[in-house]
Amino acid sequence: MAHMVERKKGLAIRSATTRVTVVVLATLLSAAAVTLAGPIGFVGLVAPHAARALVGRQHARVVPVAVLLGTTLVCAADMLGRTVIAPAQLGAGLMTAVIGTPYLLQLLVRSRRSGVRRSGVAGETEACPVSARWCGTATVASTEDGGTQGRRFHTPVRIATGWPYGGAFWWPGPGLAGVHGRPPGRMKTSGGWGMGLWGTALDAAGISDPRLREDYTHQRKLVAAYRRSSYLAARLLLPPPLLPHLIAATAFMHRTDTLLDSGPVEERAGAFAEWAKGVRDGLAGGESEHAAVRPLLHTVSAHPGLRERVEGFLDAAPLELEFTGFATEADYQRYVDTYALPAFMLIAGLIAGEDTPVGYREACRVYIDGSQRLDFVNDLSEDLADGRLNLVRETLDAHGVTRVDLESARDTTGTRSLLAHVLGQARQSLSTSRSLVGLAPPEGRPLFRAMIQIEQLTATAAAAKGPGVLRAPARPPLPATARVLLRERRHARHRR
Repeated sequence: MAHMVERKKGLAIRSATTRVTVVVLATLLSAAAVTLAGPIGFVGLVAPHAARALVGRQHARVVPVAVLLGTTLVCAADMLGRTVIAPAQLGAGLMTAVIGTPYLLQLLVRSRRSGVRRSGVAGETEACPVSARWCGTATVASTEDGGTQGRRFHTPVRIATGWPYGGAFWWPGPGLAGVHGRPPGRMKTSGGWGMGLWGTALDAAGISDPRLREDYTHQRKLVAAYRRSSYLAARLLLPPPLLPHLIAATAFMHRTDTLLDSGPVEERAGAFAEWAKGVRDGLAGGESEHAAVRPLLHTVSAHPGLRERVEGFLDAAPLELEFTGFATEADYQRYVDTYALPAFMLIAGLIAGEDTPVGYREACRVYIDGSQRLDFVNDLSEDLADGRLNLVRETLDAHGVTRVDLESARDTTGTRSLLAHVLGQARQSLSTSRSLVGLAPPEGRPLFRAMIQIEQLTATAAAAKGPGVLRAPARPPLPATARVLLRERRHARHRR
């Protein structure tokens, strides 16, 4: 029911009928719940607002979290009511009211302080009701009813990141990020155009063409689904002007890698050849009709040094088509030099800028060695299911482990020693790669520091899981990962 009227009409939804039906159903469900449990006030007020504060405003996340919070609140209220003045009891509704009343008052005060106040004359502004540090100015092109065209207003901006650990962040800057430059029409408030860090980043990067913005936004979704924790680190810690370009480079790398790994070898070779030709033609002509290529071309135009790294990566990529495993440690090291490192330099080169410091590439190699070894262990279950084994065969032989042992997820002394050995190598490289932080430009240091720490958390989780990684990958602990991101975000904001 929160959708705009025009959107509902476009979906052939009868607004009036739907509204009445939903209200009637909600009333009947509420009545049935009250009949069974009695009147328990404030749950419907506290739970949804708390859920939105934790996970943002997307209904797909708010609804299940609100259900869990509401259930938890009622159970806690019932338990307190039975124990506070035992053997006498207090009703659960009274306890929820004790919690909900202050919360309601807080909401009223907060909405009064942070509500958007608009002027009556186009082009005028009003003072922000809170500290100017959190205020910004935005121009609204128009809304569905045409009632706010050309008006400007100040508003504190609350950025709900949507990250899975809960919480939200405040970002000083434009009040409605991403609205500037949008052609007249409906003001979109999610998905890249509206309020949020992503819209701010697109604006800061000078990406104003509507089609190109949509292309970048689609690439962002792909990258977020690919590796959520790394994406969130980049989104929170990188300067906004650099974020879309890093997203474009990462999406290009990931798409290339996916084409090289998916399907029969013959089909993979053909798919990669077509993709590489499209990218090279785009680089040569400066334009492309491929939605996945256009962001890369724009990023290359903004960062000319990336072109050479893109072409080098495409030249090295066919090595992945020929991959049958690593017989020796030397084979693995050759793979890192010819494929893994050029892939990582697509991103690391953007962060370093046009003048790469001495020793920077070498430090990147140490990091990618540790990260690659960790991935090979942590992704064993998925790789083996796809018919791939990325661990060095001579290392398996040294520990008396066979491929069948790994595929059967056998918990043996040899398996444990093998996993501990490879994870030890990964952790050693990751620890040594901390020198990369000092070589990176100041604006890139929080991201690199967070990446290394999150990889180390993952390695620790994989070591604790042991042979369990043969059944499913290990994940870094969410609270520890959240602490890393929050700490580095404070560092990033301090530098800005």
